[in-house]
Amino acid sequence: MLKPRRHLPTYPDGVMEVYRKPSNGRAFDAGALPETLEGLEPVCTLCYSVEAMRERDIEFARQLGVEETLKLRCPSCEFVCSKMLAVIEGRIYNSTRIDPSGKRELFAYLGGGVSVGGAAERGR
Repeated sequence: MLKPRRHLPTYPDGVMEVYRKPSNGRAFDAGALPETLEGLEPVCTLCYSVEAMRERDIEFARQLGVEETLKLRCPSCEFVCSKMLAVIEGRIYNSTRIDPSGKRELFAYLGGGVSVGGAAERGR
């Protein structure tokens, strides 16, 4: 008997660019977000879908001592980890944690949200 066909997931809300902090020995302040993309290494570009933060997610973030602004669902990428930065619509976010959801998807929890050199204000 044939299995029912699974629908492919969709990610209609936008595109996220993922960057890595340089590994040249310079120390970054973990709490500060850069205001430009200069010196950051591009990792990948992923489509995403914005998801609602559950009470469980908020409690977990509170226990970690971080503030999470966005929860995104996107296709799985082996290069994405919680130490990276994400750029969405002209704003830079810290990746506070990555939660894999099987082999095909992951949930990215982002915090912060600093304008990339004022690009968010100019574009609107």
